[in-house]
Amino acid sequence: IASFVEDPAERQRLDEAFGELADTRGLVVDLRGNSGGNLGLAMRLGDRLFSTQTRVGSFATRRALAVAGVAAMDALPDDAFETFGGYEVDAFEEALTHAGAVRIVTGGRAPTYEAAVALLVDNGCASTTEAMAAVIKESGRARLFGAATAGRMLSSRRLTVMDGYTLRIAYADFRTPGGLDVEGVGVPPDQVAGDGDAAVRAATSWLRSQR
Repeated sequence: IASFVEDPAERQRLDEAFGELADTRGLVVDLRGNSGGNLGLAMRLGDRLFSTQTRVGSFATRRALAVAGVAAMDALPDDAFETFGGYEVDAFEEALTHAGAVRIVTGGRAPTYEAAVALLVDNGCASTTEAMAAVIKESGRARLFGAATAGRMLSSRRLTVMDGYTLRIAYADFRTPGGLDVEGVGVPPDQVAGDGDAAVRAATSWLRSQR
């Protein structure tokens, strides 16, 4: 998956691919070099990997912290969060603007791939891709192979400034369900593997051991 693009047609392509792969005994998902993108395709991947609705991360803005009277996202009470399970990034942005804090859920909406899954990651993985990798690793749904991700997770907006420059401002923090902060840290693989075919060989070797 080269990019998590915001396109219903790409979600359809993902569904078709999983339909073709349904009877296989192991799957390698290659996310190397995927610098992120929007929500929809990542959510659909979650639907295919998780058989029941699963919380896959939380976002919060400074507005949510101010309303709750706390200094950090980790101190927000449960009732500060709105639940979001859609595919459209505009709907997510609206929910985040309205509530200031949102919990993302996916899974249980499509036939689930039941066999073992290996995820290939590297330092080109960022943003949405890092969130997906972190949650899948934390849940134990897949094993990660390759190199640590970039540690560039936070949602940001681009502002135009003088002389043709632009400035990106982070506007929402993120945590995995287990409370992991990915920003500036990245997601380490379960097994470090070299570039190219080395990571594929490591992943397929592990998959064979799971049969």
